[in-house]
Amino acid sequence: MEGRGPTHPPVHVKPNALPPGEGHLPNEEAIALGAQALFDKEMAEHEAFRAAHPAP
Repeated sequence: MEGRGPTHPPVHVKPNALPPGEGHLPNEEAIALGAQALFDKEMAEHEAFRAAHPAP
């Protein structure tokens, strides 16, 4: 990423240029499950992790 500084504008990445996979972009699983079902699945995984790793 050459050219960073006051004389060069910041470099922006277009969302559709990012590879599919983990992250905030929808993937096939998100599309198939729908937003609420995917949220519920990820929240269940998060709660299971928190239960297995309690705060000190």
